[in-house]
Amino acid sequence: MLSYLALERSTEGTPSMMLVLGLIIPLVTVAVPLLWTTVIRDEPLSELGITTKRIVPSLLLALLLVNVQILPITSAKPQLVAALWVPQALVGALSLWEVFFVFGWLQGRFEHDFGVLPAVLGAAACYALYQVAFGSMELVISQFMLGVLFAVAFRTVNNLLVLWPLVWAASAARLCILEGYCQAGWGTAVFSAIVLAIELVLIALLGLRQQSASRRRAETFY
Repeated sequence: MLSYLALERSTEGTPSMMLVLGLIIPLVTVAVPLLWTTVIRDEPLSELGITTKRIVPSLLLALLLVNVQILPITSAKPQLVAALWVPQALVGALSLWEVFFVFGWLQGRFEHDFGVLPAVLGAAACYALYQVAFGSMELVISQFMLGVLFAVAFRTVNNLLVLWPLVWAASAARLCILEGYCQAGWGTAVFSAIVLAIELVLIALLGLRQQSASRRRAETFY
């Protein structure tokens, strides 16, 4: 959560933002949960919502959630400034870490320890927590309600595709257009793409490691 708060208070291109995006986020919110789940606990990536199962229902549900994000924009009819919200939406589409950490990792840990309903509420609370950086309690409450919807959707299909990248891109655009949060620019988008590539490589390597371990166990068994 501290990394979220630091990101919200950073300005594009500053050392603090580069530190958060380039080091804290990949190490704390992606690498640690990945290594804990796959190496220490020896659990599959599917425990974190990384799976090829239920892709079609996940994408259909994602499209429904995208509409939930877009409807407030169309009804409010704000002045759309593409130069602001397009890079913000792109950064949202590239930001796997937030969905992965809050819903893929924390929600799963909460459910394991406390049950389904506390996990949904806990994940939603964590999702809304870093909005405190804006100092707007109304935004925190609205994000909590949205977080509940996201958590229920993820619990339904247990696949991160239900939230990333489509829903997260729409959510970032909505925050920019309706709430005025348009912090990310094209530079941040480029850097986010690099970070995402590193995260995907790590996921792929750990997936290959698990496959290799499974084959060795099968060969030993037979």
